[in-house]
Amino acid sequence: MHLTAHQVAAYWSGRLAADDLLALDRHIADCAGCRDALLSAAPDSAAFDALESGPILDPAAGHLDDSQIGQYIEGAVPPGSRAALDEHLAGCASCRAEVNDLRQFRAASRAPAAPVKKPPRLFGLSRATMAVAAAALAATICIAVIGLARRRTVPASAEPFAVLLNDGGQAVGLDARGNLRGLANLSDAESAAIAAVLRGSGLPLPAPPSGLTQPAAHLRSAAGPAPEFAATDPLGRVTLEDRPVFRWTALPGASSYRVAILDEDLRAVAQSPALSQPQWQPGQPLPRGRVYTWQVTAVRSGDEVRAPQPPAPEARFAVLDRAQFDRVAAAEARVPVSHLALAVLYAQSGLQPECLRELQTLEAANPTSPLLARLRRQLP
Repeated sequence: MHLTAHQVAAYWSGRLAADDLLALDRHIADCAGCRDALLSAAPDSAAFDALESGPILDPAAGHLDDSQIGQYIEGAVPPGSRAALDEHLAGCASCRAEVNDLRQFRAASRAPAAPVKKPPRLFGLSRATMAVAAAALAATICIAVIGLARRRTVPASAEPFAVLLNDGGQAVGLDARGNLRGLANLSDAESAAIAAVLRGSGLPLPAPPSGLTQPAAHLRSAAGPAPEFAATDPLGRVTLEDRPVFRWTALPGASSYRVAILDEDLRAVAQSPALSQPQWQPGQPLPRGRVYTWQVTAVRSGDEVRAPQPPAPEARFAVLDRAQFDRVAAAEARVPVSHLALAVLYAQSGLQPECLRELQTLEAANPTSPLLARLRRQLP
């Protein structure tokens, strides 16, 4: 017999009697189908909220938590973690005692029931004692359910969260059905894009804006040693700000610099005054959604030296259009900040340096994630 829909609903609403809780505990211990049914019927994000209550502990960093102890007793520890847990238990008397205590308690709770003659007593216990035992078993069931949700290397049919990341202190991932969990206040399009990345589709990198890339022959002509004087940023990329900071290498002996910004028709749209330092930020914003070319001119001993100059390619950049800028600004203002959501949105917007920054932040919090390493390698 399997659990009925009524029994599952009664469990999550807390309406099961003590003896019914005992029977349910014995049943799901041996029935994977009913364990899955219990998980799938959990209230929205209930299992996931349990994940967010604290980080998954590294056995080498302290004592085992209840979920790890439960997984160890059930034989549900991923193969790569079993040796580390065995090593920890060999040297930690406190954790060994916890494992033994829980193992004995579960063995006792699952032992065949002795015949009873008097309804007021069950298993030789008073009803008051039975209520205490039932409460303890209810906690055990919750630990088992949470333990199932926290496994990472198990068959997909029993894996509630196929991908799990620490995203700025939030637990973010996909459940067994491929649904995104852990992030709120997202549009359907944003959720779909993030879920696709977590499923392994890669970053949604768009084609560069028309006019931003250089002809192949032009790029090949720039091969050779680095010039003494060169424009360095922005080069060949989309900028989030409409007043980007322009940077170039300092020319030895130069007394001043001047920057000129041209539109696609080579008309001047902004020009700096004489500058003493190798960087400049325009005082007025540049129109968004356009591609620009820029050049810096240095004055040295009365002569003018320009960068870049042939055969080096032109220094081009694009300013993010207004609609996409507004979406990015709204995402940056969300609390709490999701580095994963920002990385995906930056990638969609062609903001590769910003995307790389968010991925590096995620990697610092998830150093063993192969997914994040693959995403980072997509970027220059």
